[in-house]
Amino acid sequence: MEELVAKLRKIDSLIPTINSGGCAILAHAAYAYIKHKHPRMKDYEIVYLYQSYETSYVEQLEKDIPTTCSHAVLRIGNKYYDSDETVTKSYLIKQDLHVIPVTEDLVLASLKCSGWNRRFNRQYNVPIIIDTLGLPSELEHHYT
Repeated sequence: MEELVAKLRKIDSLIPTINSGGCAILAHAAYAYIKHKHPRMKDYEIVYLYQSYETSYVEQLEKDIPTTCSHAVLRIGNKYYDSDETVTKSYLIKQDLHVIPVTEDLVLASLKCSGWNRRFNRQYNVPIIIDTLGLPSELEHHYT
């Protein structure tokens, strides 16, 4: 996963607003990267994080209703990855966060919801993510 982590860090350096509205896109793109580059890998998923008081979002996800999130990360094994750090579940729990695994379909549906931070410019930044991860350009339509 060192290769993926290096790519995530590069994206973080190229897109300063990645965690201001682009984290779910990056989490899904990293998920697609693993699916594409490591098809035999099994223990990974996209996870949405919520502050402890954001219970209405958690309730929506539990009913498979697409919604935005406070932050999205990729879990691989017992570690959680975003663009600039790797943490463990115990760290997330200490931060008093709800840790909610979401399906790929639910993530893609949630990306169409209003409410994502507009500081992240999808039209400009999605091609950078796709190119840096070496993903097929067809994925762009899911994110823009």
